[in-house]
Amino acid sequence: MAGIGDYPLSHLAVALNRRDEVPNVELAEQIAAKGDRVAVQVLVDALASKHKGVPEDSIKALYEIGMRRPTLLVRHLDAFVPHLRSKNGRMVWGAMHAIHQVARIQPSLVEPYLPRILKVADGDSVIARDHAVGILIAVASDECHKSVAFALLDVLDRAPDNQFPSYAEKGFDVLSRADSAGFREVLVRRLAKMPPSTKANRVAAVLKKLSG
Repeated sequence: MAGIGDYPLSHLAVALNRRDEVPNVELAEQIAAKGDRVAVQVLVDALASKHKGVPEDSIKALYEIGMRRPTLLVRHLDAFVPHLRSKNGRMVWGAMHAIHQVARIQPSLVEPYLPRILKVADGDSVIARDHAVGILIAVASDECHKSVAFALLDVLDRAPDNQFPSYAEKGFDVLSRADSAGFREVLVRRLAKMPPSTKANRVAAVLKKLSG
C-alpha cells in the first residue's frame, strides 16, 4: 500500500492538514480527467489504511471520481460493499455513494448486493437512504430487474415525510410502469396524513401526474 506521502494519498485533505473537502474533490477531478486507474487502485487500497482520516478522504475522492467517470469504479465494486457494515457513518454513506455511481452504468452488477443496501436504507442516515433509493431506481430501470421496483415502493412507503416527495418524484418512471396501482395507494395514504405544505403539494402533483 502506498504511504500517505505518496501520490495520490499525498493530495488528500488529511495529508495536507486541511479540514475541508476541496483537496479531495480536486484530486478526484484530476484522476477522472486522466482516467488514472492506478491512482484509483491506490485509493481503494487506502480504504483499509490505519492512518486517521485516510479511509474517509479516500472514499470521498473515489465517489467524486465516480460522479465524473463511473467506469473507473466498476471493477472495485466488491471493495465498497464491506464498508456498508462500518461503524463509521462517513464510510457507510461514502460506500453507498460509490455503489450508486456503479449502479448508474452497470445496474446488474449491484443487484446481488441489494439486501445489504436495503438494510442500510433502514438506518438513520438520510444520505445513505438517498443513495439507496438512487441505486434501487437504477437497478429497477434495467429491463431484467423490474421486480426491484417493489422493494423501491416499500422503501418509499416507509420514508420520512421530509424525503417522501423527492423519492416519489425520482421513482415515478419506474413505479408508474411496474405497479401504478400500488404506487397510487401509497401516494394517497401518505398524502392524507401530511399537513398542507409545499411537500404535500409536491406529492399531490405526483399523484396528478400518475392519474393523468
